[in-house]
Amino acid sequence: MTQLFIRQGTWSLIRYRPWHFVLSVAMALYAFGMRIVPGWLEKSFFDQLEGEATNGSTLPNALWTLLLLIVGVELSRMVTDILGNWGAAKVRQAAQSLMRINMLRNILHKPGAEPLPVPTGDVINRMDDDLADFADFPTWIPEVLGHAAFAIFALIIMFRIAPGITAVAILPLIAVFFLTRWAWSRFLSYVRLSRVSDSRVTAFLGETFGAIQVMKVADAEAGAVGYLRELSEARRVANVRFGLFWAIFRSVTDNMGDVAVALMVVMAGFSIQQGGFSVGDFVLFTSYLFFASQFPSQIGSYLSEIAQQRVVLDRLQEITPTAPPESMMTHVPIYEDEPAPAIQKPVKADEDRLAVLEVEGLQFEYGNRLSVNSERLADNGTQITDHGSPITDHWSLSEITFTVPRGSFTVITGKIGSGKTTLLRVLLGLLPASGGEVWWNGRIVPTPATFFTPPRTAYTPQVP
Repeated sequence: MTQLFIRQGTWSLIRYRPWHFVLSVAMALYAFGMRIVPGWLEKSFFDQLEGEATNGSTLPNALWTLLLLIVGVELSRMVTDILGNWGAAKVRQAAQSLMRINMLRNILHKPGAEPLPVPTGDVINRMDDDLADFADFPTWIPEVLGHAAFAIFALIIMFRIAPGITAVAILPLIAVFFLTRWAWSRFLSYVRLSRVSDSRVTAFLGETFGAIQVMKVADAEAGAVGYLRELSEARRVANVRFGLFWAIFRSVTDNMGDVAVALMVVMAGFSIQQGGFSVGDFVLFTSYLFFASQFPSQIGSYLSEIAQQRVVLDRLQEITPTAPPESMMTHVPIYEDEPAPAIQKPVKADEDRLAVLEVEGLQFEYGNRLSVNSERLADNGTQITDHGSPITDHWSLSEITFTVPRGSFTVITGKIGSGKTTLLRVLLGLLPASGGEVWWNGRIVPTPATFFTPPRTAYTPQVP
């Protein structure tokens, strides 16, 4: 199975709503960038206050001017935050709708009689939680870019004032980079184990609700409840491991920034005593350090989120492994602001009326299509087995030829398991034929799956 690159999928979702994304980025850059202004205003105020105090005078209006400017800046930031969140929400909701439409389209385009490789309950879980996670991923980018812009400008200003003290702020970023490289594989394994354990519980519940009568007849209620307990316990252990690892990682990255702040404050205090650091400089540093110290934690969270998205994309691709991976992001209308087109009812034409149906040399290979997939995960989430076992070896339908004229009643007979239902499914395109041709009124049918639909044909499957 070809993997879809995270950057490729993210860029495709961004291009689906480019202007909303640009709005979100612009508002984030403004909101984070304007955090520079209050610190600079406070520095200017204290520098002037220190100078006037030396001259024996006061600044009666400077404080009110400072307060008005800070209030104005914060009000503008609130407005841009609202606009940025609106743009991010439009990107997120459109991405979710687009991916769900494409996933459902891929499912409907597969042969109808072929079972999904993933249990139905698990499919619902993946198309809800996993899909929503990846659709939300592009909305992280504006916040990271805005925080990065603020951190860069703040460090430049701080470096021009005190290069030695500012250099300490860069150390947490370097530490987070190496910490993330060390934790990357562990993130992948813990996320995969957590997601798989969630899916197993959801899939088992879905299968249980669909086979309640069978369970009662077989007196299997106690066994089902016991197995559910085992799955739930495995799920609890997996989620606790992931949550603990994530909490430790966040704690380390957060505390790295706090330690850097403490070191810079101590160094600034010594500089003030030596006369090389003004009170205004100290106020500016303390104003910028609070936000700049959070940037390593932000980067660490973003890098760990990338690791989770790798698992998310793989799980989504497992639902329809034969579909091109980029088909999940194909740009199609989602009718977000305009009404959906009316459903066209099928209209029977003269060519839809059957004269004769001819089947020539129809073939189907069982062993190549139907298989039992098995996988087992170790406690750390590493996949240790993965194989497919054919249900039947070298069993096939071959050279099936018959004719169904109009008005006739055709019965296909055979032993149990001889392939009667399979023949009908291959004829209707519900299973892919490996050879042969189907003719309708003397014309070849290129795609039976789309041709044999109402009003031309109707199919009532055998149950059970």
